[in-house]
Amino acid sequence: MVERNCRSGINPSEAFRFLVEEKIVCQQSQKAKYTQRVDYIVQLPVPMDQATNMEELQEAERRREEVESTGAPPPAVTCAQIPFAACLAALSEPETLTDFWSSAVQTKTTATKTTRFASFPDHLVIQIKKFTFGLDWVPKKLDELYIFFFFLAMFNTMTC
Repeated sequence: MVERNCRSGINPSEAFRFLVEEKIVCQQSQKAKYTQRVDYIVQLPVPMDQATNMEELQEAERRREEVESTGAPPPAVTCAQIPFAACLAALSEPETLTDFWSSAVQTKTTATKTTRFASFPDHLVIQIKKFTFGLDWVPKKLDELYIFFFFLAMFNTMTC
């Protein structure tokens, strides 16, 4: 929509544009396929197993189950504290694809998909994925998350 209305001027969404490269490797033939796509926002997954307060979360879950069985009022919500670096690492870690159709071996097999930045935007927009799928494929909202952001002061030393 923005591109259509910026015929004669500068497109403001170009400041957020970047390329994402996906590499899919067939585990049987070891052949790789590279694809690039344009994106404007990074959707970071939330690795709940990387929470820094895991013991506190387990204790809160135990108390919640006790309260549900007795019918007492619910306890205070305990928030998961997840480092931002763990979210970035989860974005770039390899993902296993099952039932992948390999054109090299002409059958379904497993593959590994790796995602990385092919280019970087002037301004990066980050969205934290607050929904996940359970073991029964039912979507679940991750309530009350604390993501620790660590901002680094980066100075551009290059001259134009």
